Amino acid sequence: MRTIHLLALAAIAALLLPTLCCTDYADYYGPGGEGLDYDSGNGPYDDSDSSGSLRGEVNPLGPENTVVRAMAADEKYLFIGTDSGELLFSALVADPPKWTSLGSVPEAVSALAISPRDSELLIALDRTSDTLIYRFDDSHGLIPSDDGIVDGGPVLQIGVESGNDDMFVLTPRALYVSADNGVTWERRLHVADVGCADFYKMAIHPLLPQSIFIIGLCDDRPTVLRTLNGGRLFNSIELPAPAGEEAWCLAASTDDPLLLVAGGRRGVWSSSDLGSSWSIERSSAQWALNFDASYSRHNGKPLFVGLEAVHYRLLLLMGNQAGTAWQDKIVDGYTGGNDVLCPSTQLSKSCFVGTEGSGVVSLMP
Repeated sequence: MRTIHLLALAAIAALLLPTLCCTDYADYYGPGGEGLDYDSGNGPYDDSDSSGSLRGEVNPLGPENTVVRAMAADEKYLFIGTDSGELLFSALVADPPKWTSLGSVPEAVSALAISPRDSELLIALDRTSDTLIYRFDDSHGLIPSDDGIVDGGPVLQIGVESGNDDMFVLTPRALYVSADNGVTWERRLHVADVGCADFYKMAIHPLLPQSIFIIGLCDDRPTVLRTLNGGRLFNSIELPAPAGEEAWCLAASTDDPLLLVAGGRRGVWSSSDLGSSWSIERSSAQWALNFDASYSRHNGKPLFVGLEAVHYRLLLLMGNQAGTAWQDKIVDGYTGGNDVLCPSTQLSKSCFVGTEGSGVVSLMP
């Protein structure tokens, strides 16, 4: 387990009671509400803390004509799940990649994860009843594994905690935890417990054990739910946004234990105090964002990487290590992205994007 500086721990202890912040509608959209001009392909970017600009170099990895819905990676391999339920893998550093089939599940894949206990692949299905989660065992193939998930799906996300055997599953209505490698699941949070309509995304903190963040729509406002004890107690913090606005994704820094970023249809927010307060870092009144965030490194420094959907084009969104400066890059030839993954492995220096019909592309920030 990574040791965190005592000053950081002291700061975290002081943040258990959230400080809500707010902003008015004009401030949210920026001066005049014009937003950003995405047709230029580059938004404002000021990365004063790192050297050089972000290249955003993109390379197709295949398989062709494939809708990639979810991805996961271990130390050697990249795994993908498709809209037809097919499961494929390739070596992280293969050039060109050689995709090998693991078999198929009955429905489209909605999420993938690697078990921290035995490195087995966990597969979630995009359906609302019957078996929602399978495990892939080298000896026995696909094994049903979702006892205890009673609120239905689809499963939005499977999360694992570094250095801990606990696994977490998020559905639009509940958060579940498994302490036995995904064999059984216990519900830890339901939307009715916190006055939410839907959950969208969770971030399991890579530095702080038992710290989980969920973003959802609660009381008609985008809200972050935070637990520092593995889901036994949550508090909620509203994002500074108009009523009815939505925020869909969340990521925690692997470098700064207090830094989080969130993204949604009209903006990107950041928090420098473990989610107790948030500020809008980038806003647009012109284009709908479908932002998903992961984490990589650029020139030895942290970097946030995400996706935007702009008029059926793929637009990559990259932010500096503070989450306060962002650059976008439209990638021609792709109609959109579904997932972004930046593996924390020494073999891969790239992030991977699962596209809507063109397989996987690698992103070298």
